[in-house]
Amino acid sequence: MNKLVNKVLNNSIEGFVCYEYQGSYWVVHPEKNLWVIKVSTFSGYTFFNYFFFHNLFFYLSLDLIINKKYISDWVNNELGFFVSEHCYPDYLPGEYNWIKDFEVDSVIERGKIIARRPVTHSVR
Repeated sequence: MNKLVNKVLNNSIEGFVCYEYQGSYWVVHPEKNLWVIKVSTFSGYTFFNYFFFHNLFFYLSLDLIINKKYISDWVNNELGFFVSEHCYPDYLPGEYNWIKDFEVDSVIERGKIIARRPVTHSVR
């Protein structure tokens, strides 16, 4: 299952850019103004975009919160960022909504680009 999840997640971030900004790595699609991952460079605290990953995990018939370990593993193994045991969505229905804490305008404007995920139009 890990390989399948990694393949789906890797395919889902084609065209995204990785920025370093104010002590965190951000994976962002600048044209869509959409972020998917934020990882603290110091502590490994990781936050993920609930709605982005919820749709992907729904496609895989996985509960996002129960299976968020797949996200941590993917960020660590595929993107190469250290992830601590602290990995949280920006939104949790019925519990909290931190969506406004993850605005990406400043990240795109002032962040340092450290990697790009090119768009490949290959058949998979």
